[in-house]
Amino acid sequence: AMIDYHIGKWGVKFSFQLRGSVFPKSILVAGSNAIFTAGMHYALTRFADMDQSSNKSNAVHLWTAFNFVLGFLIIFRTQQAYSKFWEGGTLLQQVRGEWFNATSSSVAFCSSDPEKRGEVEEFQHLLVRLMSMLYCAALQQVARMKDEQFDIIDNFGIDDDKLAYLESKEDKCEVLLQWIQRLLCDNIKKDILTASPPIMSRIFHELSRGIVNLQNARKIAEFVFPFPYAQMISVLLMVQWFCVPFITFSIVESWWLASGMAFLSVLTFWSINFIAMELEMPYGDDLNDLPIANMMKDFNCSLRTLMEQSCQLPPSFEFLPEHRELTVRPWTAEISGRNSLRQGRKLERSSTKIGAGLTDQSGASLTSHNRWQAAIRLSKVRVLSDSKQDVHAGLPCRDQAHLGQDSKPRSPPELNTTPPPTSAWKSPRERGERVERTATQPRGAITTAAKASLRDSSAARLRSAACQAASGARSPRGRQNSSPTCVAAAPALADSHELASEAAVRASSKSQLQVANL
Repeated sequence: AMIDYHIGKWGVKFSFQLRGSVFPKSILVAGSNAIFTAGMHYALTRFADMDQSSNKSNAVHLWTAFNFVLGFLIIFRTQQAYSKFWEGGTLLQQVRGEWFNATSSSVAFCSSDPEKRGEVEEFQHLLVRLMSMLYCAALQQVARMKDEQFDIIDNFGIDDDKLAYLESKEDKCEVLLQWIQRLLCDNIKKDILTASPPIMSRIFHELSRGIVNLQNARKIAEFVFPFPYAQMISVLLMVQWFCVPFITFSIVESWWLASGMAFLSVLTFWSINFIAMELEMPYGDDLNDLPIANMMKDFNCSLRTLMEQSCQLPPSFEFLPEHRELTVRPWTAEISGRNSLRQGRKLERSSTKIGAGLTDQSGASLTSHNRWQAAIRLSKVRVLSDSKQDVHAGLPCRDQAHLGQDSKPRSPPELNTTPPPTSAWKSPRERGERVERTATQPRGAITTAAKASLRDSSAARLRSAACQAASGARSPRGRQNSSPTCVAAAPALADSHELASEAAVRASSKSQLQVANL
């Protein structure tokens, strides 16, 4: 796998790392040359008594020309090797992106019909297994590794005859690609894939671009650096190794300085050549090669994530007025916590409204006036539904259990249909009453008398709404007719709604007091 390193603050610490470095081999070659140079220099100066001044000028010119040619060849090879390395990684990532995008689009374009859920699931699971096998076969084509048995999503359930046929073929990618394209066409005819033909054509384009990029990656793996070029560089490096001791002897008089110059010269050229050799084949087992096995694992992980239900369905969104500001915040766990808290508060508000019999479809907080209107609407619906049952049975709902004892329907008792006085609909503030608040009470607190007054007002509202709903008629000015047509269920309804009335009063006490204080 590729080495993941950190340069650090000063960019020096990683320089002493030997794992994956070319320095051990280069130091071995350069060190042996430096020892040879030192020994030869000492022997020639002590025993041969050779004059170095006469050959110094010619040696410098010859050494400069030789190093220029050798350096040009090595630098050119290194540039080509780095281009192949970078292009090789880019092409494999493009293959992965094209094929995963094709798989994602195929899953997204599936039908949402509940009757076809089984066929859709079968198609998706077969598709992701074929795509995993396709990417694995692609990596095996370009890899030059000892162990090329990469992991795939379990293909258990696929026809054994087809798998045996696939193993008999040299180029498995071509067979798998044909299977996938045919699978897509068959499911288009079955209406499993419901996107329009122009949209579906993108899937086939992405599959074709992926296989083209794979062929370009195979070019890098199969077309090595030209042999004459590589041979020429190797020969010149060996010539340099043998010539450096004599050149340094002609230039430098000190044996230790000559040994040091030989070491640096050989180390530089051989290190650059070793780097080029490492980069020329990016699909191997070396420490500086591309992480082929990890790329396969990453692709399988992406396919498995794609098959999760939460990945296939988009999230819901609660639009609030504050969203219009488009506030920018860091993406941290705090954002998720705030969203969860908002959802919890929303559920809490909904449960409170349902418990009090006050449900607002918009989900917004109800004002005092809206709470009373919702209570009246709810009471009308319940009164009408209960009245129809009671009139049909001829007796109140509470007496349904006695039907078997007395088969004769009993006439409903007479009710006082006189609407409550107008003052009962008004709040204590509207009736001119003052809500007393002691000095020890905080602002916003409400006394027991005010609570009782609000409760009476709520009960009066519910009784009037029940009478209006039972009578089924209103005067043009909105006043209730005096015809006593209320059914016997009205008293029972008033009693049954007493708890809902009290809950409504408790929920609206704060808002009522704020209005009263104003």
